[in-house]
Amino acid sequence: MKTLVKTIALVLLSSSLTLSAFAKDIKKPKEEKSFEVAMYFDHHSGTIKTFFEKEKGSQLELVFMNKDEQELSRAFANKKCEKGRVFFDINALPNGTYTIKASSGKEVSLHTLKITQPELPKKVKFN
Repeated sequence: MKTLVKTIALVLLSSSLTLSAFAKDIKKPKEEKSFEVAMYFDHHSGTIKTFFEKEKGSQLELVFMNKDEQELSRAFANKKCEKGRVFFDINALPNGTYTIKASSGKEVSLHTLKITQPELPKKVKFN
């Protein structure tokens, strides 16, 4: 009889721990993002290719800024499109830290980039 009581108590205890852990996960509200942004540098063209997906019906603004937060380029995605791409040309930019700011009005996402142009080899003189 004692073994049966211990077994039942153990089962009830483990199930209550499982249920309480599950209940805690349910209570946490999931943060839904209204957009996603991804980017990469294309060495052949010298551009930063920025791709986005967003909810239909919301706007998205992409701003390319220098370290002093001066706007260098700006692009908009209207309410009708759900995904797209924007290219930022960096061929003429000096070395430094830059930021791409994506904003839907209620959410803001900042992506910091460090640009370093390769140094050209120095001319070698032969005697």
